[in-house]
Amino acid sequence: MENKPKKLSRKNKTDRWKDVERGVAHYLSRKFAELELNPVERIPVLGREGPDVGVNQSKLAVDVKSRQKVPKIMWHHHGAVRWGITEPLVAVRLCEFEKLFGETKAVAIIPPKTVREYMEHMASWSEEHIPAIILHRPRIRIANAIFVIREADIERLRNNIPKFLMEEKWHEDVTQPK
Repeated sequence: MENKPKKLSRKNKTDRWKDVERGVAHYLSRKFAELELNPVERIPVLGREGPDVGVNQSKLAVDVKSRQKVPKIMWHHHGAVRWGITEPLVAVRLCEFEKLFGETKAVAIIPPKTVREYMEHMASWSEEHIPAIILHRPRIRIANAIFVIREADIERLRNNIPKFLMEEKWHEDVTQPK
């Protein structure tokens, strides 16, 4: 008798999404702590419009997409990767989040349509918050989930992180003649 994996019921799929959202919030909180930012938590409401993870002083509005249909091509690169030309997106694995603020490698292809649609869905959040998505596929570790943000928003994000602002101020103080 062959041991086939159980097909997930609707309730179990919902539980998996919740677990992924909680895992992403926990992982982001650890990364944010390194940047001297407050932790974030999963927003526990189903069927809502808006981010899946709470917003802290970074102003990131994060939507978590844990789907089998998330394009596998997003996992082919390491480090920060710039996708597209006209309105480029930057993608980085959560475990390499800090590389978001360094050099990005250009990929000569446009982001997959699914990813562009996810980002377009979040456009209404971009005035008050900085929209970002986390791409996750079932059975992938949270650390390997992909963080995606518009390239134009990286500087906005950097300006909301006190650690970077203090480093820049320190650098200005050291380099200015007295």
